[in-house]
Amino acid sequence: MARLLSLLALSTLAVFVSASTGDHHRVARSFGKEHNLAKRNGEVVANSSRKRDVSKRCAAKSSSAAAVQHAAATSAVSASSSVAAATSTKAAATTSKAAETTTKKASATTSTSKAVATTASSSSSSGGCSGKAGLAWSNHEADLIPDFTNSNVCWIYDWEESLQYGMTTKGLHFIPMLWGYKNADAFKSKVVKGYAEYAAFLNEPDISSQSNIGATEAVSMWKTYMAPLKSQGYKLISAAPATGPKWLQDFRTACKNQGVDCSWDYTAGHIYTTSVDSFKTVATSYHSADFDWAPVMITEYACQDYSGKNQQASSDQIYSFMTSTKSWLDAQDFIAAYFYFAPMTASELESNQLNGANAFITSDGSSLTSLAKLYIS
Repeated sequence: MARLLSLLALSTLAVFVSASTGDHHRVARSFGKEHNLAKRNGEVVANSSRKRDVSKRCAAKSSSAAAVQHAAATSAVSASSSVAAATSTKAAATTSKAAETTTKKASATTSTSKAVATTASSSSSSGGCSGKAGLAWSNHEADLIPDFTNSNVCWIYDWEESLQYGMTTKGLHFIPMLWGYKNADAFKSKVVKGYAEYAAFLNEPDISSQSNIGATEAVSMWKTYMAPLKSQGYKLISAAPATGPKWLQDFRTACKNQGVDCSWDYTAGHIYTTSVDSFKTVATSYHSADFDWAPVMITEYACQDYSGKNQQASSDQIYSFMTSTKSWLDAQDFIAAYFYFAPMTASELESNQLNGANAFITSDGSSLTSLAKLYIS
């Protein structure tokens, strides 16, 4: 019954997301596009557009898809409650069977959690670090990377197949990414045996301004570019959707239908919200939605309101959000890594339509903010 409720809730989330339109937030170095925010879920988001500052090396952000995540999480929880109430009589009639199933599932979950914990621990310790935090390095100068590097920070990526502009890993696990079609050839040429330990699939394939690739279409990309890396010792990371796990579910189905092994080692996803509870709900959905065999990497997240009401958090509220989410992420066995968006100054964030109070770098570009110090602690 719990499984049925979960599936029904996720179906509601999927319908909610697919009924919405608009663009998300993330582009890699040369993939910038204009973003237009539109009406979503009964809320009017200010009609605006922006062009990426091409002097920036990586992304600009504007998004309403993140608002979908927040609302979808709430919708999923609400849907679960409604379905549970509507089926209480049937549930009572099958208590014995449900109890038996729950016992078996609990046993399986325990085994899965132990396996996930082992996987996450081994992947972190292999690089001489013990934490889960990572760097999603975008616009700022690379000379500050060493200041972010300690035993709690284990990962770095830049939405590319290689580190750009003289960036170095500084002992971190570098994750090359097949962002989409635009860097496919470079990815295939660069990401070969021995180049790295990990490789990430598409960036937000469920968003029109990002890689924008359908689940069925993506199967051939996986087969061509990702699957061969498995035999070369790579640990593979799934595509990172912006609107919840529905795209990944569709992708797995398409892989099975086409007879392609699309198994991955880590499930990726993005989360933007100012609510700690919503954050936890969405993060958990990436693990419970048919993917409980794979640890989760939250490859982008931030305390950001995309509802269109501009109800941004204060610096103190963001600090509290960071404290709560970081503590929760570190405590979850199924979370392997997380990446806050992003090491920038307040003005860099604001030029990309994000709340400048999320800044990790001081305004003069010389050092880490208190929020960044909390993140790497």
